[in-house]
Amino acid sequence: MCLKIKEGEYPPPEQPTDESRGVVGGIFATHIKSFSIIFVCEGVSIMALNTLIASYGQRLYPKALFAQFNSATLMMQGLGCVLLAPLVGKYLDLTGNHYNHVFFIGSAIALAGLISLFVVYRYFLQLGGDGNYQAPAPRDTNP
Repeated sequence: MCLKIKEGEYPPPEQPTDESRGVVGGIFATHIKSFSIIFVCEGVSIMALNTLIASYGQRLYPKALFAQFNSATLMMQGLGCVLLAPLVGKYLDLTGNHYNHVFFIGSAIALAGLISLFVVYRYFLQLGGDGNYQAPAPRDTNP
């Protein structure tokens, strides 16, 4: 059973999320009330996770180039948001406004993030781990 918004009803938010529990939300969000409850709980857990990982950039980037690296990261995040939101909206239009699909899309995004996390963590350990981490210096491109 899919959640489908009828003509004239107020649709729930359609932004994708990056929470790994999205598959469960996609299965159990069968009407607006359950969708809203799952969506709010998921949003709270995402904000808690974002608070916990807020210092990763400061810990991983070289201190001398932090502003440059952080700016590039934020530009890529912004580009992802600008491109992904209309794509998800178009997907929802094509599926007949089945809004519980946002949980499945969020799960796919979360899986990609989890794979990226494991790759970064592996390099983090190779470069000294939590106790002795030294960010790699960029290669000098000047001859």
